[in-house]
Amino acid sequence: MTALDRTLPSALRGLPRQWLLFIITLIAYLLLSLFGTGPSRYLTVTSGDEPHYLVLAHSLYFDGDFDASDNYRPEVLQRFFDGKELKPHLFEYNGRIVPHHRALGLPALIAIPYGLAGRLGVLLLLNAIVAAGMLFTYRFTRHFMPEQVAFYTTLFCGLTYPLLIYSYQIYPETIAFTLVALVLTLAVEPAGRFKSLVVGIAIGLLLQLHIKLAVLGGALYLYYLWRNRREMRQRFWWSIGPIVLVAAGLVLWYIYLFGSFMGGIVATASPTAFLGDGVVGIVGIWFDQEYGLFFFAPVYFMSLVGWWHLWRGQVSRLEVLWLTLVYLSQHVVSGAYFEWFAGLSSIPRYMVPVLPLLIMFAGYGVAVYVRERRWLPMAMAAAATLWLTYMILIVRRSFMFGYEVGKNAILDSVPTFAPMLPYLPSFHLRNTLITYIHFVGVAAIFIILWNLDVILFARGNRGQEVDTR
Repeated sequence: MTALDRTLPSALRGLPRQWLLFIITLIAYLLLSLFGTGPSRYLTVTSGDEPHYLVLAHSLYFDGDFDASDNYRPEVLQRFFDGKELKPHLFEYNGRIVPHHRALGLPALIAIPYGLAGRLGVLLLLNAIVAAGMLFTYRFTRHFMPEQVAFYTTLFCGLTYPLLIYSYQIYPETIAFTLVALVLTLAVEPAGRFKSLVVGIAIGLLLQLHIKLAVLGGALYLYYLWRNRREMRQRFWWSIGPIVLVAAGLVLWYIYLFGSFMGGIVATASPTAFLGDGVVGIVGIWFDQEYGLFFFAPVYFMSLVGWWHLWRGQVSRLEVLWLTLVYLSQHVVSGAYFEWFAGLSSIPRYMVPVLPLLIMFAGYGVAVYVRERRWLPMAMAAAATLWLTYMILIVRRSFMFGYEVGKNAILDSVPTFAPMLPYLPSFHLRNTLITYIHFVGVAAIFIILWNLDVILFARGNRGQEVDTR
């Protein structure tokens, strides 16, 4: 009996860890969805693009079409929106009124649960999907590190921000998280014809969730083929069919909505949608104090540690490069987008699809630090992440949003930290040389603090890598 088994109720002892992780995260997500936003208001608390996706789902289920223009009525909105007014996300293109969110994937996926049980049905579906994503993430991560480290790292990330909040957020990225974790898992586990078919379906679904996810889907598919290169021809032919069918369906869908496929690619409610400063977003999506992942979940700094040790460790550098390519395919595309901060949605939304990779990298870093007995930096990252999750979950749920004010709302609410904000990087509103100077200075101070245990207490087993067998 393992130490983990001894802490569990007798009914759960001996249960495979992947299913134990699924059960724990699913229960947590269900409790948060049902009671975490207030027992009397949880059905009407939506923000950002969420109500617009529900309007499209309502149109699909009750009207049998994708015409949302007649569904921004009060009697429809009262089912899931408690604001005073919701401006329709519609625009005109060549004489057609089309929705800003033109992808069919998410509205079609949630239409039946919505029609049967309203927003509650959608919440329950998302809870199950994200819990399944945690299961697949664990199965992927355990390939690179000891199972116990993979289990606890995945569980910790699943029960803290941002995944804890995204377990009920109605966004394409929520579904993409699980699809990416699924494909990564099938890439590293023994392959088969059915699994190849599933990979093709998953990649195809990514295309239907959002056209921007096509780049991530392409990189993910190439990694899957490379990982199964000894049987590449068979894996390719069994997986390419669903991808081609979905891609053809996407072309026909855009032609139906816009009159042409390219119209669906370039048409947007904002004429400057693709005119962003890529450098700002690529750096800011990690390190901007108001929108960056690091300032909301510092535990993911361990992913940088893990990546470095993977590069130096037993995993082939070519595989590390492939995994890095998959990650960058999402990071760079999202960072180059003019609205890399994702508007009024939970931070950092565009990073959610590649969190399975970051969790794996972080877990490898944890495995190395456990071997080296470097408890202090891990404790600091975990404690800071737990505190930030507490501030968002318990103190004020609106802390999870950015308001384009150039400062971190959580730190600004704490008198001890508020004076530091002018010296923290804010790429979105203060994209100047001084911002990059602040970034370099803060990074230097952080690295010194991170390595404080090394500076104070030299240990003899530094540099030893983890046995991943």
